[in-house]
Amino acid sequence: MAARGFVALAVDPSYQGESGGEPRHLEDPAARVEDVHCAVDYLMMLPFVDEARVGLLAICAGDGHGITAALIEHRFRAIGTVVASNIGSAFRKMQPGGDVLGTLEAVGKQRTAEARAADLRLDPWIPDSLAEAKEQGTTDPDLLQAAYFYRESPHRHPNSPNRLLFKSNAYLLGFDAFNLVPELLTQPLQ
Repeated sequence: MAARGFVALAVDPSYQGESGGEPRHLEDPAARVEDVHCAVDYLMMLPFVDEARVGLLAICAGDGHGITAALIEHRFRAIGTVVASNIGSAFRKMQPGGDVLGTLEAVGKQRTAEARAADLRLDPWIPDSLAEAKEQGTTDPDLLQAAYFYRESPHRHPNSPNRLLFKSNAYLLGFDAFNLVPELLTQPLQ
């Protein structure tokens, strides 16, 4: 994007990668949406950024976070998405046996245990390798492709350990990225 003359800002979300914050590996859509708002705040402080021409390009689950931010963040004049995903809806659909309420119950028990000084529970986002995915009986081509891309390809990032703080499941299950789009999204969307 920069090579094409755009000012580009890539954001490492809170609790992930090079970004700060504790607890590590927390996936909280509300924090991710706030990260987007803070990124726009930062851009607005740069004298070479034209406030009237700020756009958002979001990818994968970041699409949902970006679109959710854009509902009330009208400093974005346009939004582009790549492989748009509503991570909340996806997580609700992929619960074993469709048992969303059972997962929420388990999260509550784990939070209680952690409040009583138990170790934080970290689970893998996806299988750690293609071999592990196949051992688990995974046949879904999207999950197999994700296991390859995020765990084995040359694009794998060393700051991506494939771990999710278990309590993140509750935040993800209660998130709906596109809920208010018909009412509040006024910017062009691609």
